[in-house]
Amino acid sequence: MRVLELRRHFEASPERIFTAFTDARQLADWYGPTGVRVPSCSTDVRPGGHYRIEMHSLHGDGLVVSGQFRGLHRPRWLSFTLARHTGCHCGVETLVTLEFSAQDGGTLVTLRHSGLSGAYDSSLHESVWRAGFARLDGTLAGRRRSTEPAPLLLGPPSSSHVHTACLAFAEKGVAYRHDPQLPRTPGCDTTHVWCRMPCLESGTTRLFETLAIVDFVDAAFAGPPLMPGDKFRRAMARRWISAINSYFYDAIIVRHVLPQVVARAAGSAPDANLISGAVPDIQRCLGAVDAAYGLAPWLAGEHMSAADLLLAPLVQRLLAVPGGADLVAPFVALRRAYGVLAERPAFAATSPDLSLLH
Repeated sequence: MRVLELRRHFEASPERIFTAFTDARQLADWYGPTGVRVPSCSTDVRPGGHYRIEMHSLHGDGLVVSGQFRGLHRPRWLSFTLARHTGCHCGVETLVTLEFSAQDGGTLVTLRHSGLSGAYDSSLHESVWRAGFARLDGTLAGRRRSTEPAPLLLGPPSSSHVHTACLAFAEKGVAYRHDPQLPRTPGCDTTHVWCRMPCLESGTTRLFETLAIVDFVDAAFAGPPLMPGDKFRRAMARRWISAINSYFYDAIIVRHVLPQVVARAAGSAPDANLISGAVPDIQRCLGAVDAAYGLAPWLAGEHMSAADLLLAPLVQRLLAVPGGADLVAPFVALRRAYGVLAERPAFAATSPDLSLLH
């Protein structure tokens, strides 16, 4: 079992922080990540008393957490069990202990969340606590939880980068709006200084670059983590993300897929030398990930990560152009991993019409 430990300083007294963790109205204002509302929250703050928090995502999916207060010493510490009643690890009871220490005119909160099943479970809860703590700052400043519009993702769905961002939202179970705006269109420089896509607008947040958007979605919203919690596995995911951006995209998309798409749209023959010249590099790239998938189900280990979400749209587009299937065919482990991901509901829901590529 894993133990998650977090520390956060708040500009408020221990009494006020203790109340924020135990008063049902205040809990409803801050508990849970951005994009989740809390229509129902109840607390019975005494040893043996119970609490229940019901959350709804922007697209209506429900999540309930509940537990029992094990002990408390107002305003110094608080201990309670926590169990999810929907989704991942449903019904598994964990233990949360909080200490509230006066420090520098405010309060240092030390959270210890024990009984977590592993790195994946720990990362999931860490993302929820961090997002909740960020919202708690607003609650302490007197701001009530507001109904926020769904995040807006800008970019053409045919783009593999935009597809990866869509997959991040879908895998987290987060509702979002999608404007298929093309790059270099008037006004796009308000979000992306180079007028490229994808871009994201979420409240006052403006982001560009695919991995920045994926990182934000992963940190800001509840749901399965998109990056491993284990340091080594996270480094492995980062390694593949860097390699896919540096080598795979150029060989597969820039030198193989796009020349065929552009030529077909223009009614001309594609540059055969450019396309054939990319083949050795494509084979090298596919061989590298095939070896990785031969050792583990996913690029970073036992759980899917942002690295897999970045690779899959490239493979999908390669398979859609003439000759692509032949390039992928020898790599059995890669085909197995891609097949598993392609069958996930998130992939089906976000896959664009690629008929132009055929």
